[in-house]
Amino acid sequence: MAISFQYTHEFRGEQADEVYDKVMGWLTKEEARKVVGVRPTSIEAVHGSHKTMKGWNRNAKKKLGFLFSPSPNGTAVSVTASPTMANSSDVAQMAEDARLNWGLLAEVSCQIMTYSSVAHAKADFATIFENFTSYPMTEVGGHFEQCQLLTLSSSPVVVKEYLFQQKNVCGVIVFSTVWGYDLDQAWIDEMLDLQESRIV
Repeated sequence: MAISFQYTHEFRGEQADEVYDKVMGWLTKEEARKVVGVRPTSIEAVHGSHKTMKGWNRNAKKKLGFLFSPSPNGTAVSVTASPTMANSSDVAQMAEDARLNWGLLAEVSCQIMTYSSVAHAKADFATIFENFTSYPMTEVGGHFEQCQLLTLSSSPVVVKEYLFQQKNVCGVIVFSTVWGYDLDQAWIDEMLDLQESRIV
């Protein structure tokens, strides 16, 4: 089972060149290795240390891929974080912790699990859904083969989690807001459609 996490963030009022340089500066500060960039569109790097005992911790060794693209208000950055082969089993067991630890500043995060067959994906989706039965879930139409929405509100944070299954892939897309900031539903729908289109 392959696992990776996707995060997106919009840098409002900033051009791609500026954001690219900021990310490069952050990677340098973090002592990332094997940094390869194509200015101002993409960066790949290895972040973290193999000495970190818990593979899901923030500083665990991981591969990062950054894609920069224009957005209506500035520059959007899409980040994919994948564990190294040595950490993959640890991350699979503590996926939620890894997702949070690796993307604390993300507005949107996505955990993806790829299975060997559609049947396996549907079976795991059913199991995950059963584990959420103590929370109010809402069926969401128009996105994915199966999609359920869980909304959690604990001031000042509001979290919307979309649990989905599409073909041989299951995942959770999490949208979080702070201090009452309202996420536009049309933008959420666009993000869900984007993720669905990536599943071939």
